[in-house]
Amino acid sequence: MDIQSPVTSLPVTIEVLSPVHIGDGGVLKRSLDFVVHGGRTYVIHIDRYARWAYGEMSGKDWMNVPPGDILHDYSPEALDVFRYRMSGAPEKDEVRTFEKNGFGLPYLPGSTLKGMLRTAFIWGLYAAQEKKPDLDRLGKSRSFAGQPVEREMIGSDPNRDLFRAVHVRDSQPPKTGDLRVVSVDIYPTSHGDGAGAVTACEAAPEGMVFETTIALDSYGFRDKPAADLGWSGKAHWVTPGVLAQMGRAFAEQRLRQELEYFADREDTKIVRGFYRSELVKRFNSLGENQFLAQIGWGTGWNSKTLNDLLLADPRRFARIVQQYKLKRNAAAFAPGDRFPKSRHLLRSQGQPVRPMGWVLVTVG
Repeated sequence: MDIQSPVTSLPVTIEVLSPVHIGDGGVLKRSLDFVVHGGRTYVIHIDRYARWAYGEMSGKDWMNVPPGDILHDYSPEALDVFRYRMSGAPEKDEVRTFEKNGFGLPYLPGSTLKGMLRTAFIWGLYAAQEKKPDLDRLGKSRSFAGQPVEREMIGSDPNRDLFRAVHVRDSQPPKTGDLRVVSVDIYPTSHGDGAGAVTACEAAPEGMVFETTIALDSYGFRDKPAADLGWSGKAHWVTPGVLAQMGRAFAEQRLRQELEYFADREDTKIVRGFYRSELVKRFNSLGENQFLAQIGWGTGWNSKTLNDLLLADPRRFARIVQQYKLKRNAAAFAPGDRFPKSRHLLRSQGQPVRPMGWVLVTVG
Protein backbone atom coordinates (compact mmCIF):
# COMPACT_ATOMS: atom_id res chain seq x y z
CA MET A 1 0.00 0.00 0.00
CA ASP A 2 1.28 3.43 -0.94
CA ILE A 3 0.85 5.58 2.15
CA GLN A 4 3.12 8.40 0.99
CA SER A 5 1.30 11.74 1.03
CA PRO A 6 0.70 13.04 -2.52
CA VAL A 7 0.75 16.65 -1.30
CA THR A 8 3.90 18.79 -1.27
CA SER A 9 3.62 21.99 0.75
CA LEU A 10 5.93 24.88 -0.06
CA PRO A 11 6.42 28.18 1.78
CA VAL A 12 5.90 31.29 -0.31
CA THR A 13 6.89 34.87 0.48
CA ILE A 14 5.49 37.91 -1.31
CA GLU A 15 7.50 41.12 -0.94
CA VAL A 16 5.73 44.31 -1.99
CA LEU A 17 7.76 46.36 -4.50
CA SER A 18 5.08 48.96 -5.27
CA PRO A 19 1.87 49.57 -3.28
CA VAL A 20 -0.67 46.75 -3.41
CA HIS A 21 -4.41 47.21 -2.87
CA ILE A 22 -6.64 44.15 -2.45
CA GLY A 23 -10.10 45.61 -1.96
CA ASP A 24 -12.78 44.13 0.28
CA GLY A 25 -15.54 46.33 -1.18
CA GLY A 26 -15.62 48.68 1.80
CA VAL A 27 -15.33 52.46 1.74
CA LEU A 28 -14.39 54.74 4.65
CA LYS A 29 -15.87 58.24 4.76
CA ARG A 30 -14.16 61.29 6.22
CA SER A 31 -15.50 62.42 9.62
CA LEU A 32 -17.84 59.42 9.86
CA ASP A 33 -15.20 56.67 9.65
CA PHE A 34 -11.84 58.41 9.80
CA VAL A 35 -10.06 61.62 10.71
CA VAL A 36 -6.78 63.00 9.42
CA HIS A 37 -4.16 64.54 11.67
CA GLY A 38 -0.52 65.36 10.98
CA GLY A 39 -0.44 63.51 7.66
CA ARG A 40 -1.84 60.32 9.18
CA THR A 41 -5.26 58.68 8.85
CA TYR A 42 -7.03 57.43 11.98
CA VAL A 43 -9.90 54.95 11.52
CA ILE A 44 -12.58 55.33 14.19
CA HIS A 45 -13.72 52.41 16.36
CA ILE A 46 -17.36 53.35 16.75
CA ASP A 47 -17.96 51.45 20.02
CA ARG A 48 -14.91 52.94 21.72
CA TYR A 49 -15.82 56.35 20.39
CA ALA A 50 -19.39 56.10 21.71
CA ARG A 51 -18.20 55.13 25.20
CA TRP A 52 -15.66 57.98 25.21
CA ALA A 53 -18.13 60.55 23.87
CA TYR A 54 -20.81 59.51 26.36
CA GLY A 55 -18.48 60.46 29.20
CA GLU A 56 -16.64 63.35 27.58
CA MET A 57 -19.64 65.02 25.93
CA SER A 58 -22.13 64.54 28.77
CA GLY A 59 -25.04 66.93 28.37
CA LYS A 60 -24.16 67.70 24.73
CA ASP A 61 -25.87 66.48 21.57
CA TRP A 62 -22.87 64.45 20.38
CA MET A 63 -24.96 61.65 18.84
CA ASN A 64 -26.13 63.89 15.99
CA VAL A 65 -22.67 65.21 15.19
CA PRO A 66 -20.18 63.35 12.93
CA PRO A 67 -17.38 61.92 15.11
CA GLY A 68 -14.75 63.78 13.12
CA ASP A 69 -16.30 67.13 13.94
CA ILE A 70 -15.71 66.42 17.62
CA LEU A 71 -12.39 64.59 17.40
CA HIS A 72 -10.63 67.33 15.43
CA ASP A 73 -10.28 69.30 18.68
CA TYR A 74 -8.31 66.47 20.32
CA SER A 75 -4.91 64.92 19.74
CA PRO A 76 -5.64 61.48 18.26
CA GLU A 77 -2.58 59.94 19.89
CA ALA A 78 -4.09 60.74 23.29
CA LEU A 79 -7.37 58.91 22.60
CA ASP A 80 -8.20 55.21 22.57
CA VAL A 81 -11.05 55.51 20.08
CA PHE A 82 -9.40 54.24 16.88
CA ARG A 83 -9.30 50.81 15.27
CA TYR A 84 -5.99 51.44 13.50
CA ARG A 85 -3.72 54.17 12.18
CA MET A 86 -2.07 54.59 8.80
CA SER A 87 0.54 56.91 7.36
CA GLY A 88 -0.68 59.08 4.53
CA ALA A 89 -3.81 61.16 4.04
CA PRO A 90 -6.42 60.95 1.27
CA GLU A 91 -6.83 63.81 -1.18
CA LYS A 92 -10.59 63.32 -1.15
CA ASP A 93 -13.22 62.22 1.37
CA GLU A 94 -13.32 58.46 0.78
CA VAL A 95 -10.83 55.62 1.22
CA ARG A 96 -11.25 52.11 -0.22
CA THR A 97 -10.42 49.48 2.38
CA PHE A 98 -7.99 46.55 2.17
CA GLU A 99 -8.96 42.90 2.70
CA LYS A 100 -8.67 41.96 6.40
CA ASN A 101 -9.19 38.85 8.50
CA GLY A 102 -11.53 38.45 11.47
CA PHE A 103 -9.02 40.23 13.71
CA GLY A 104 -8.88 43.28 11.44
CA LEU A 105 -5.42 42.44 10.06
CA PRO A 106 -4.56 42.71 6.34
CA TYR A 107 -3.76 39.61 4.30
CA LEU A 108 -3.49 38.45 0.69
CA PRO A 109 -6.32 36.08 -0.34
CA GLY A 110 -5.24 32.74 -1.74
CA SER A 111 -7.63 33.30 -4.67
CA THR A 112 -5.70 36.42 -5.69
CA LEU A 113 -2.38 34.59 -5.63
CA LYS A 114 -3.74 31.54 -7.43
CA GLY A 115 -5.26 33.76 -10.13
CA MET A 116 -1.87 35.39 -10.64
CA LEU A 117 -0.19 31.98 -10.99
CA ARG A 118 -2.89 30.71 -13.31
CA THR A 119 -2.66 33.66 -15.70
CA ALA A 120 1.14 33.39 -15.94
CA PHE A 121 0.94 29.61 -16.38
CA ILE A 122 -1.59 29.69 -19.23
CA TRP A 123 0.27 32.52 -20.96
CA GLY A 124 3.51 30.53 -20.56
CA LEU A 125 2.02 27.39 -22.11
CA TYR A 126 0.81 29.30 -25.16
CA ALA A 127 4.15 31.07 -25.51
CA ALA A 128 6.22 27.90 -25.02
CA GLN A 129 4.22 26.05 -27.70
CA GLU A 130 4.29 29.11 -29.99
CA LYS A 131 0.52 29.03 -30.18
CA LYS A 132 -2.00 31.85 -30.30
CA PRO A 133 -5.41 31.57 -28.62
CA ASP A 134 -8.31 31.10 -31.02
CA LEU A 135 -10.30 34.30 -30.56
CA ASP A 136 -13.26 32.83 -32.45
CA ARG A 137 -13.80 30.40 -29.57
CA LEU A 138 -14.44 32.96 -26.85
CA GLY A 139 -17.55 32.58 -24.74
CA LYS A 140 -20.62 34.76 -25.15
CA SER A 141 -20.53 36.17 -21.61
CA ARG A 142 -18.01 38.94 -20.93
CA SER A 143 -17.32 37.52 -17.45
CA PHE A 144 -16.44 34.06 -18.77
CA ALA A 145 -15.28 34.87 -22.29
CA GLY A 146 -11.81 33.42 -21.70
CA GLN A 147 -12.89 30.00 -20.45
CA PRO A 148 -12.64 28.20 -23.84
CA VAL A 149 -9.14 29.64 -24.35
CA GLU A 150 -8.04 28.51 -20.87
CA ARG A 151 -9.55 25.04 -21.24
CA GLU A 152 -7.67 24.48 -24.46
CA MET A 153 -4.49 24.51 -22.37
CA ILE A 154 -5.27 23.21 -18.89
CA GLY A 155 -8.41 21.07 -19.05
CA SER A 156 -11.66 20.68 -20.96
CA ASP A 157 -13.86 21.36 -17.91
CA PRO A 158 -13.48 22.33 -14.22
CA ASN A 159 -13.08 18.67 -13.16
CA ARG A 160 -10.10 18.28 -15.49
CA ASP A 161 -8.59 21.67 -14.82
CA LEU A 162 -4.87 21.19 -14.16
CA PHE A 163 -4.94 23.88 -11.48
CA ARG A 164 -7.05 21.59 -9.31
CA ALA A 165 -3.63 20.31 -8.27
CA VAL A 166 -2.57 23.75 -6.99
CA HIS A 167 -3.88 24.96 -3.63
CA VAL A 168 -2.90 28.41 -2.37
CA ARG A 169 -3.73 29.41 1.18
CA ASP A 170 -4.61 32.89 2.34
CA SER A 171 -1.47 34.61 3.55
CA GLN A 172 -0.65 35.38 7.13
CA PRO A 173 -0.86 39.05 8.16
CA PRO A 174 2.51 40.82 7.79
CA LYS A 175 4.77 40.52 10.81
CA THR A 176 5.84 44.16 10.66
CA GLY A 177 4.56 47.39 9.20
CA ASP A 178 1.14 48.94 8.70
CA LEU A 179 -1.04 49.75 5.74
CA ARG A 180 -0.79 53.25 4.35
CA VAL A 181 -3.21 55.52 2.52
CA VAL A 182 -2.24 56.21 -1.09
CA SER A 183 -3.78 58.29 -3.86
CA VAL A 184 -4.05 56.67 -7.28
CA ASP A 185 -4.69 58.54 -10.53
CA ILE A 186 -5.85 57.33 -13.91
CA TYR A 187 -3.12 58.28 -16.40
CA PRO A 188 -3.16 59.97 -18.84
CA THR A 189 -5.85 62.50 -18.07
CA SER A 190 -7.58 64.98 -20.31
CA HIS A 191 -7.71 67.56 -17.52
CA GLY A 192 -5.50 70.57 -18.12
CA ASP A 193 -4.22 70.63 -14.55
CA GLY A 194 -2.93 67.07 -14.81
CA ALA A 195 -5.29 65.76 -12.13
CA GLY A 196 -7.70 63.05 -13.19
CA ALA A 197 -9.99 60.70 -11.30
CA VAL A 198 -8.11 60.25 -8.03
CA THR A 199 -8.93 57.27 -5.81
CA ALA A 200 -7.64 56.90 -2.27
CA CYS A 201 -7.13 53.40 -0.93
CA GLU A 202 -5.48 51.45 1.85
CA ALA A 203 -2.39 49.76 0.47
CA ALA A 204 0.38 47.43 1.52
CA PRO A 205 3.48 49.63 1.17
CA GLU A 206 6.83 48.87 -0.42
CA GLY A 207 8.87 46.48 1.71
CA MET A 208 5.91 44.77 3.40
CA VAL A 209 6.21 40.97 3.33
CA PHE A 210 3.42 38.38 3.36
CA GLU A 211 3.92 34.65 3.90
CA THR A 212 1.72 31.81 2.72
CA THR A 213 1.83 28.20 1.50
CA ILE A 214 1.27 26.51 -1.84
CA ALA A 215 0.26 22.85 -1.75
CA LEU A 216 0.90 20.82 -4.92
CA ASP A 217 -1.19 17.64 -5.12
CA SER A 218 0.42 14.90 -7.23
CA TYR A 219 -2.39 12.34 -6.85
CA GLY A 220 -4.07 13.33 -10.10
CA PHE A 221 -0.87 12.59 -12.01
CA ARG A 222 -0.75 8.92 -11.01
CA ASP A 223 -1.53 6.45 -13.79
CA LYS A 224 -5.29 5.83 -13.35
CA PRO A 225 -6.36 9.34 -12.28
CA ALA A 226 -4.10 10.92 -14.90
CA ALA A 227 -5.70 8.86 -17.65
CA ASP A 228 -9.19 9.84 -16.47
CA LEU A 229 -8.32 13.53 -16.14
CA GLY A 230 -6.17 13.84 -19.26
CA TRP A 231 -3.13 14.69 -17.15
CA SER A 232 -0.86 11.88 -18.32
CA GLY A 233 2.71 13.05 -18.82
CA LYS A 234 2.01 16.47 -17.31
CA ALA A 235 3.25 15.98 -13.75
CA HIS A 236 6.34 18.09 -14.44
CA TRP A 237 4.13 21.03 -15.44
CA VAL A 238 2.87 21.70 -11.93
CA THR A 239 6.16 21.92 -10.06
CA PRO A 240 7.76 24.85 -8.20
CA GLY A 241 10.44 25.30 -10.85
CA VAL A 242 7.98 25.43 -13.75
CA LEU A 243 5.59 27.77 -11.93
CA ALA A 244 8.45 30.16 -11.21
CA GLN A 245 9.73 29.86 -14.77
CA MET A 246 6.30 30.71 -16.18
CA GLY A 247 6.07 33.63 -13.77
CA ARG A 248 9.43 35.01 -14.91
CA ALA A 249 8.53 34.69 -18.58
CA PHE A 250 5.23 36.51 -18.08
CA ALA A 251 6.91 39.21 -15.99
CA GLU A 252 9.58 39.77 -18.66
CA GLN A 253 6.90 40.33 -21.27
CA ARG A 254 5.00 42.67 -18.92
CA LEU A 255 8.12 44.71 -18.12
CA ARG A 256 8.89 45.17 -21.81
CA GLN A 257 5.30 46.20 -22.41
CA GLU A 258 5.33 48.83 -19.67
CA LEU A 259 8.76 50.19 -20.58
CA GLU A 260 7.51 50.68 -24.14
CA TYR A 261 4.35 52.39 -22.86
CA PHE A 262 6.27 54.92 -20.74
CA ALA A 263 9.27 55.33 -23.06
CA ASP A 264 8.38 58.74 -24.54
CA ARG A 265 6.20 60.19 -21.79
CA GLU A 266 8.01 63.10 -20.23
CA ASP A 267 5.49 63.51 -17.40
CA THR A 268 6.15 59.99 -16.09
CA LYS A 269 9.95 60.07 -15.78
CA ILE A 270 9.78 58.84 -12.18
CA VAL A 271 7.59 55.90 -13.15
CA ARG A 272 9.91 55.00 -16.04
CA GLY A 273 12.89 55.26 -13.70
CA PHE A 274 11.21 52.90 -11.24
CA TYR A 275 10.77 50.30 -13.97
CA ARG A 276 14.33 50.65 -15.21
CA SER A 277 16.29 51.01 -11.97
CA GLU A 278 14.12 48.95 -9.61
CA LEU A 279 12.06 46.32 -11.39
CA VAL A 280 14.42 45.48 -14.24
CA LYS A 281 17.29 45.30 -11.76
CA ARG A 282 15.28 42.95 -9.56
CA PHE A 283 14.30 40.85 -12.56
CA ASN A 284 17.92 40.43 -13.68
CA SER A 285 18.92 39.13 -10.24
CA LEU A 286 16.05 36.66 -9.73
CA GLY A 287 16.80 33.18 -8.43
CA GLU A 288 15.37 30.03 -10.01
CA ASN A 289 12.55 29.97 -7.46
CA GLN A 290 11.62 33.63 -7.84
CA PHE A 291 9.57 35.79 -10.18
CA LEU A 292 7.93 39.20 -10.35
CA ALA A 293 4.19 39.71 -10.71
CA GLN A 294 1.49 42.37 -10.54
CA ILE A 295 -1.49 41.73 -8.26
CA GLY A 296 -4.53 43.55 -6.96
CA TRP A 297 -6.55 46.59 -7.95
CA GLY A 298 -5.08 49.13 -10.33
CA THR A 299 -2.81 46.70 -12.16
CA GLY A 300 -4.98 46.72 -15.25
CA TRP A 301 -6.14 44.43 -18.02
CA ASN A 302 -2.61 43.49 -19.08
CA SER A 303 -1.75 41.81 -15.77
CA LYS A 304 -4.87 39.63 -15.65
CA THR A 305 -5.19 38.40 -19.24
CA LEU A 306 -3.14 36.86 -22.03
CA ASN A 307 -2.72 40.48 -23.25
CA ASP A 308 -0.12 40.43 -26.05
CA LEU A 309 -1.32 37.02 -27.28
CA LEU A 310 -4.83 38.44 -27.66
CA LEU A 311 -3.48 41.51 -29.46
CA ALA A 312 -1.65 39.43 -32.08
CA ASP A 313 -4.59 39.65 -34.51
CA PRO A 314 -5.60 43.36 -34.50
CA ARG A 315 -8.80 42.86 -36.50
CA ARG A 316 -10.16 40.07 -34.34
CA PHE A 317 -9.15 41.89 -31.20
CA ALA A 318 -10.98 45.03 -32.35
CA ARG A 319 -14.13 42.92 -32.71
CA ILE A 320 -13.59 41.61 -29.15
CA VAL A 321 -13.35 45.13 -27.73
CA GLN A 322 -16.55 46.06 -29.54
CA GLN A 323 -18.43 42.85 -28.70
CA TYR A 324 -17.64 42.85 -24.97
CA LYS A 325 -17.57 46.65 -24.62
CA LEU A 326 -14.11 46.61 -23.05
CA LYS A 327 -13.84 50.39 -23.11
CA ARG A 328 -15.97 53.49 -23.38
CA ASN A 329 -17.08 54.17 -26.92
CA ALA A 330 -16.01 50.64 -27.83
CA ALA A 331 -17.80 50.84 -31.18
CA ALA A 332 -15.17 53.34 -32.36
CA PHE A 333 -12.23 51.08 -31.49
CA ALA A 334 -10.24 50.30 -34.64
CA PRO A 335 -7.65 47.61 -35.44
CA GLY A 336 -4.22 48.75 -34.25
CA ASP A 337 -5.52 51.19 -31.62
CA ARG A 338 -3.64 51.03 -28.32
CA PHE A 339 -5.37 48.95 -25.66
CA PRO A 340 -5.55 49.70 -22.86
CA LYS A 341 -4.72 53.40 -23.19
CA SER A 342 -4.51 54.25 -19.51
CA ARG A 343 -2.70 53.14 -16.35
CA HIS A 344 -3.42 53.51 -12.64
CA LEU A 345 -0.46 55.31 -11.07
CA LEU A 346 0.36 56.21 -7.49
CA ARG A 347 0.50 59.98 -6.97
CA SER A 348 2.83 61.88 -4.69
CA GLN A 349 2.95 65.66 -4.47
CA GLY A 350 0.70 65.88 -7.49
CA GLN A 351 2.72 63.73 -9.89
CA PRO A 352 2.73 60.04 -10.87
CA VAL A 353 5.54 58.10 -9.19
CA ARG A 354 4.73 54.36 -9.16
CA PRO A 355 2.66 51.69 -10.87
CA MET A 356 0.44 49.63 -8.60
CA GLY A 357 0.81 46.08 -7.42
CA TRP A 358 4.31 44.82 -8.28
CA VAL A 359 5.58 42.07 -5.97
CA LEU A 360 8.53 39.69 -5.69
CA VAL A 361 7.38 36.09 -5.22
CA THR A 362 9.73 33.47 -3.75
CA VAL A 363 8.57 29.82 -3.79
CA GLY A 364 10.20 27.43 -1.35
